Amino acid sequence: MFINMADADTPDELSKFRLIENGRTFIVSNCTGSILLLRSKTGERLQKIDSHKSIITNMIYDPINNLILSSSSDSFIKVQKISNDQDLDMSM
Repeated sequence: MFINMADADTPDELSKFRLIENGRTFIVSNCTGSILLLRSKTGERLQKIDSHKSIITNMIYDPINNLILSSSSDSFIKVQKISNDQDLDMSM
């Protein structure tokens, strides 16, 4: 399967990719500091988080607390809770 990331509303180059452990959702970040949660099968954008002002250099997902931890060349480390009002299908 191939997903055209231009269709996922991220025209910028991708910097990081993480598959969430359930395999149904993945997280990508771009060079402008945004994080996108996408449905694995369709590429549908579930959530966009404008978290940094520069390229994201590292990103991890904490499934127990439903958090994304990210660092950026903007010199910030951020911990962000993923919205539960979306149908993100984060169950394991």
